[in-house]
Amino acid sequence: MNENLPLYDINGNPSTDVSLCHSSLFNGGTGFSCLEMVIELKRSIGYYMTEIFIPDILIVVLSWVSFWLHPLAVPGRVSLGAVTVLTMSSLGSASRRNAPRVSYVKAVDVWSLFQILFVFAALVEFSVVNVLARIKVSDARASQIAQERASKHRESQGNVQDPDKDENRRPYLGRAKKIDKISRIAFPAVYLFFNFLFWVIVPNL
Repeated sequence: MNENLPLYDINGNPSTDVSLCHSSLFNGGTGFSCLEMVIELKRSIGYYMTEIFIPDILIVVLSWVSFWLHPLAVPGRVSLGAVTVLTMSSLGSASRRNAPRVSYVKAVDVWSLFQILFVFAALVEFSVVNVLARIKVSDARASQIAQERASKHRESQGNVQDPDKDENRRPYLGRAKKIDKISRIAFPAVYLFFNFLFWVIVPNL
């Protein structure tokens, strides 16, 4: 007997799990004997790994590329964020369409939800750093910031920095870049922690 199905593996040996039974139905007023065979199926993880889990992981990792782009690189970061969100939504819809319809929440539903949240969080992070980076100050304030920074750095030897310099006209640009640097570590760390919990807890449910 072929024990390989497209989405399932057969546990045990069904050809030996056969027992006699007595039917509760009646045929012409008399009961009849029957043979009962129990087949236990187990979902094949290989299909879900290649069709759902691995593509989702790659898309989430791809969304982190925006952390290495400049906070003012709006076209590149918006395009990357939008593509990853839409692709993740499409993959989630495909996985739900191919999965059996049941009344309870499946593990793959929890997985897909968190993947979309991670990708969406990367897009929100870009919105925050972009707003900070776009804040400009007046010429007088830029000149004051340049003088303050020049006085803090001994290597400048008292030379006043150019008030038209981007860092002086955008005082929060440095903070936006710092958020990007933190996100480069925080996002992968949280994602690895989620994967650890998912692959340890879910198989034991």
